[in-house]
Amino acid sequence: MLLATTSGLAAFLPLLFILICPVAMVFMMKGMHSGHGQAEQPKPRAQMSMDELKHERDVLNEEIGQRAEQIVYSGDKRRGALR
Repeated sequence: MLLATTSGLAAFLPLLFILICPVAMVFMMKGMHSGHGQAEQPKPRAQMSMDELKHERDVLNEEIGQRAEQIVYSGDKRRGALR
């Protein structure tokens, strides 16, 4: 009797492995869409106050200045290497 039960389980085992994959995928996708650990979305600009917009402008201007300096310095190094 034990041998018959064991062989029945052995025949069912490949089907079990095939079914585990989609079931696990459903649980993983549900976990991804539940929103746990999501970063806070920035406020749309239309809803920002004037002070918030001015601060964002100042931050962006600072970043533009830093990148412009990087371009100028990297350009000088390349010109010196070509001479």
